[in-house]
Amino acid sequence: MSSVNCPACGKPIADAAPICPHCGQPAARTGRRRGLPVWGKLLLFLLLGASVVGFAVASKPSEAELRQAIRDKGKELSARGTITPLVLIDDPQYAERFTYHNHFLSSEIKYTTRNGNVVTAATGSLGSVSVLERWEGAR
Repeated sequence: MSSVNCPACGKPIADAAPICPHCGQPAARTGRRRGLPVWGKLLLFLLLGASVVGFAVASKPSEAELRQAIRDKGKELSARGTITPLVLIDDPQYAERFTYHNHFLSSEIKYTTRNGNVVTAATGSLGSVSVLERWEGAR
């Protein structure tokens, strides 16, 4: 039979003893582990990370949502008297100038000007959409 030292008084006690016969302290069981093993913690961490990334990918705006945001912003700017290419998004003549780009965690619609400059008209990620308001020489 093996013996261990009591964590409270330091005297030797039998390994199988539930309490120290000298001081009455419950015996510490160093051989037993509590909680998750390392592989369980790693698996939990990976699953949590995958769910966060999955949520981010699933909540990015679609092309239809970005186009609707551009339409709404175009109407708002037109009502204020600001001339912007945003109102042209539904015009078939300008349809090829608005292109949708789908990225891993975000999406965007870009507008190509007559002189070939590319302007990001709208971007979206994690359920939010932002539309460009200022268009210097974008037509």
